[in-house]
Amino acid sequence: MAVKYTANERKQAILAMLPGATRIGNGQRWVIQLSDGKRAMLKTSKNDNIMVKTDVPNPEVAVISGFTDDVDHVLAVTGDIGNLSAYLVPIGYVENELRTHQRQWMDESPENRSNTTWSLAGLGTRFAAYKYDIELQAITPDEAKRRLAVYFETTADKINISVSV
Repeated sequence: MAVKYTANERKQAILAMLPGATRIGNGQRWVIQLSDGKRAMLKTSKNDNIMVKTDVPNPEVAVISGFTDDVDHVLAVTGDIGNLSAYLVPIGYVENELRTHQRQWMDESPENRSNTTWSLAGLGTRFAAYKYDIELQAITPDEAKRRLAVYFETTADKINISVSV
């Protein structure tokens, strides 16, 4: 049985896989500081894509939510936990790719294209040069309990873990 994650649990699990990384702030926007000091917006999906929100559909003037001066990169992480692909991409490059893709999409049928949620697929191909290694080296006891609870269809407070050394 596959472990199911909410979006927030998924981001927490990914953050735990990044030694020395910390989350900056709280709320829906996930900005993390990596151990080397780089600041990145964490974007995740189970598929090979990411999504962003904008204030207007027009790619020439749209402000992309979360793409501000306090972020240098986007850490795009896709796939299932345990089989992740990650890309640490300069934010300007991601922004250019998003605007180009939106522009092409709108050109196909401009009268029917007014979406402020933009999607960018094919990250493995687009961002191959920015591959970033994430390895699950260990999980916390709380995460182990949560996974076991899902597997046994119970709650984490009913799972007891003992260790003998």
